[in-house]
Amino acid sequence: MTSAPSGSGAAEPEAGSRVVLGRRAGGAVFTQFLNAGGSLVLQVVAARTLGKIGFADFAVCVATLALVNTFHTGWVGDGLTVLDRHDRA
Repeated sequence: MTSAPSGSGAAEPEAGSRVVLGRRAGGAVFTQFLNAGGSLVLQVVAARTLGKIGFADFAVCVATLALVNTFHTGWVGDGLTVLDRHDRA
């Protein structure tokens, strides 16, 4: 991405600067907020519409998905951070 030089003489932030890192962190915080907010809305809608038994089933399904995600991250994700992906030996 290239930008035309501005006439104001203001310098663009350098890669790795606090401004650039702040933008990246801000995006991560915003997406986490969207994820958590969407989950909360989904749980409230499920609690109001499914009843006690239906919401219990929903909660078990969500807990099962979280458990599967945890195992996948532990077995696959952490292994890829420790082991060399390109080493076949």
